[in-house]
Amino acid sequence: MSSFWIVFFAQITIISIVIGLWTKKSGPSNILAGGIMSFIAAGFIIFNYGDLAPEDKNHWLLTPVRFVAPTGQTKAATVSNRTEKQVSFKDAYGVAQRTFETKRLEFAQQYAAAPNEIKKSAVWNAANQWTINYSKQEGLTATRWIGRVAKIATNQGGDWAEIELVSNYEGMNITYHATGLKSGTLVYNKVAELSSGDIVEFDAGFSESSTKGFSEGSWTERGSLEQPVFVVSLTDIKKWMAKPNS
Repeated sequence: MSSFWIVFFAQITIISIVIGLWTKKSGPSNILAGGIMSFIAAGFIIFNYGDLAPEDKNHWLLTPVRFVAPTGQTKAATVSNRTEKQVSFKDAYGVAQRTFETKRLEFAQQYAAAPNEIKKSAVWNAANQWTINYSKQEGLTATRWIGRVAKIATNQGGDWAEIELVSNYEGMNITYHATGLKSGTLVYNKVAELSSGDIVEFDAGFSESSTKGFSEGSWTERGSLEQPVFVVSLTDIKKWMAKPNS
């Protein structure tokens, strides 16, 4: 027999004896009072020793005690987890973007570690070939990709706008640069509501390149791998999270 039941029956026995002796010499009112005291005492014992009971979730006496206390803690934990997901925008990255940016980072690391220019150029060529294959497999469309607004600019008068979105999924900045946003269009108006630092979700089309897979604006091998700027045609954008407080 577990320690719970030993304590439980011992205290019930003692209380029953005391109440029995008292009510035996008392009138009906004290008998009623004794019954109430027994009920309160039993509840006190269950409340204090309920967690010593065997793991029997179907036990009618202990079920209310076993599940009432953790309710508030569980609710708080759920809210906490939901909040963490909201601020961890990294979780919003889709498989296609994760695959693309993770692989590009691998090539950048290989390029940096290469011992000479011959080896570095070989890595650069391999990165371009991989991106060509990726573009054939995944297409030229980026759907619901994640980035942070780095710059918004217009021409004189604001007839046209451009925006730079920077992603840093694995610790390396990859820029997606969209130009030619015409005033009055839906995407132009959406960009007009954004601020530098906002985290956004965007749809865009890549410009195809026969040598790099995606059109990329860097002048050097190193820039192309370590700080790439991909030219895109922005089709939709929305704020995912406002600029975090500094």
